[in-house]
Amino acid sequence: MRFLILLLIQVVALISLFTNLPALAVTVNPCPPGMVMISGGIFKMGADNSGFEEERTGENVTVSSFCIDKYEVTNAQFAEFVNATNYVTVAERP
Repeated sequence: MRFLILLLIQVVALISLFTNLPALAVTVNPCPPGMVMISGGIFKMGADNSGFEEERTGENVTVSSFCIDKYEVTNAQFAEFVNATNYVTVAERP
């Protein structure tokens, strides 16, 4: 049985060399539990036809991959954070 599995892996590897099939790979999520990986990439930030000066001249920006929570933070979770850390939001600052 082990021989058949190794043979199958070699066949898939050979097929992937001559086709556009991606090689089999194990996907590992490097993020902490409860978070997902967002793959980085390049996008155009800004717009040439914007009415706001700071948004003009769209240019390509590279963003690295990052982890983000699967679910949004609830108001109760935010209140717990504020109470635990004495955090003051920008809107509450003098």
